[in-house]
Amino acid sequence: MSDYEPRCSEHPKEVAGWRCTGCGKHLCGECTARLLNTFFCAHCEAPATQLTEPRVEKPFSVWLTDALMFPLRAWPALLGATIAILVAGSAEGGAFAWIGRVVVPVVAVGFGLAMLTMGARRDTTALGRSMLRVVATTAILWIPGLLHLWLVGALTGELGALFVALVVAYLPVVLVSSATDVGLASTLNPFAVFDWLWRIKARYVVYFTSASVLLGAGFAASRGEWQLSSMGFVNDGARIAASLALLAMGARLLGTLAHVHGDAFDWGRPESYVDPLYPDLQARAARKSLIRDADKMRSDGNGDNSLISPEQQEARAAREIVECIRADRMRRALKLYLERDTWADDRFDDRELMALGTAANMAKNYDVAVNLLERAAEAKGRAGARALYSLARIHAGALDDAARARELYQRVIDDYPESDVARLARTELEK
Repeated sequence: MSDYEPRCSEHPKEVAGWRCTGCGKHLCGECTARLLNTFFCAHCEAPATQLTEPRVEKPFSVWLTDALMFPLRAWPALLGATIAILVAGSAEGGAFAWIGRVVVPVVAVGFGLAMLTMGARRDTTALGRSMLRVVATTAILWIPGLLHLWLVGALTGELGALFVALVVAYLPVVLVSSATDVGLASTLNPFAVFDWLWRIKARYVVYFTSASVLLGAGFAASRGEWQLSSMGFVNDGARIAASLALLAMGARLLGTLAHVHGDAFDWGRPESYVDPLYPDLQARAARKSLIRDADKMRSDGNGDNSLISPEQQEARAAREIVECIRADRMRRALKLYLERDTWADDRFDDRELMALGTAANMAKNYDVAVNLLERAAEAKGRAGARALYSLARIHAGALDDAARARELYQRVIDDYPESDVARLARTELEK
């Protein structure tokens, strides 16, 4: 975080967590009102934007500390303790010996994947789906490895070294991307995976090295001999609890790579990877007039829409779509976009058009996808290269128009020769 602390325009002794889009004042909690998920200035009642800082600008120590403290939180600690008890009870002669041979290894892997997904998404959504995606996306490694072990018996020599190198270089990136909403086809594509890896470079090395140390320590703890008590059950439980805590730390840190640098994985836009400058600051201003005005303007089927001009209705709908895009709720954003027959040409910028076009493509609404992506490409902004590349992919695949696809790939190379997408376009043209 920067040493600069914005101060409230009305209360200079208080830090400001928002800025009014109307009067331009910096606002503290006493000067900011909240209505649902929107903030307002208590002075002029215009919308206020929350001050944020990019996650990438936070020092690595912040994320490392977060990972180290994660196993102490309620549900990871409870889940880890439950697994530790099962493992301790599965010792030789224990009542649950069959669990140790069959269930516990699977549960331990699932625990690690859940921690990784939590590190990426910071919530418990899509845990099961992410685990299934991991199985599918890592099949390119584990299926050949298992087949070789079954047919030959061991991975040794040059083949073994190659397999280990692939696992080290490829597997962590796939695990991280599987915890996101990146398309499965992209995650299965080794070229896309190594393109993501190239974008984050040194940052990936730092995260991967630190996570590897934690995971290695966890493995060493699970294999060690603990003598904390004369009771073997207690020793086994402490040993496995420590190894699971280290596993949770390493998985959390690896998942944090997507939480901080997810835009490098094509998961959302860079503007989405920010945190509130003061996350604990609460909006405490009175909201009576805001609630009254909102009720007056809300469309509830009783004719209130007559109070709002068509332009205002479109602007409100566009703001909701942009908020959905920022929250990565793309299905909702596309649904709202399709509810209107027409939109003003300048209502969305190129990155928002790109996001909506990608959502339409995933929904197999190719006519809408092509229209949106063409408009994004015409804007020649930051999303121009990817919009052209996505258009080419649609024409090459769903629309079966190879000639048009090649033309679009060539446009990417001509218009954006130094971009990462141009390299992908050259690869497609060489096929």
